[in-house]
Amino acid sequence: MSFPALLFLALLGTAVLGFISAWFLQNEKMKALKEENARLGSDLSELKERHAELARESEINALTVENLQHLLLDYEQKVFDLQRKLIEPKPASNGQVVDETKPKYSLPNIVLEHDEPIEEQPTEPLVKVIKNQPDEEPINDELIRAFKRGVETEKAGMSS
Repeated sequence: MSFPALLFLALLGTAVLGFISAWFLQNEKMKALKEENARLGSDLSELKERHAELARESEINALTVENLQHLLLDYEQKVFDLQRKLIEPKPASNGQVVDETKPKYSLPNIVLEHDEPIEEQPTEPLVKVIKNQPDEEPINDELIRAFKRGVETEKAGMSS
């Protein structure tokens, strides 16, 4: 075989191998995408079910609120009617009009014993003043002097 034919055959073999490897990689990628699509589809269906469930609960809650509002209005109307009946003057058995605006029952007037107000006794503030004792003053001066000397020597060391 001649060299050009051998070269052509080698190039043809690499092209076939390249095509096969590209097809294999694309096939693997498609499998991965299909698996991902299936997972996302199942997640989507679960979310749709949850959405439908929440929508039903929302409708139930809205109906419950509406029913409770109607009950509240009914109770308010009943209370209003009862108050109006209690306030309207009614004729007594002897023919006189009884004023029912005053409460029928009232608490007795109870006088509470009033104790004398508590007098505040002046107290001195509890502040403890700490004075420097004579023993500590020389130590403080010595510490200040030593600190100043240390700072001065440090500055001298930095400048040189």
